Amino acid sequence: MGPRVRHPLLVRNNPENRTIVGCPNYGATIKPCVTTLAVQQGYSGFIKIGGNDACLDSVTASPTGPLRAIVKYAVRNPGQHYVGASS
Repeated sequence: MGPRVRHPLLVRNNPENRTIVGCPNYGATIKPCVTTLAVQQGYSGFIKIGGNDACLDSVTASPTGPLRAIVKYAVRNPGQHYVGASS
């Protein structure tokens, strides 16, 4: 077994109430999305870090703005593809 490499991992509430930069939904009559809202799905019920549910790559939620009922944000790249655990 090789050396352990530590990578940050998002947990419950980390992706919520965050600033959105570069929202493509804007225009003369369209208010851009500026922050993220509560996650609708994608928290693990099995993996916990410090007592908090880990975020999975299936996290989806809505941003603020007038299109929030139809526009969702999602994970593009989770940054890691395997989480290991030790006791």
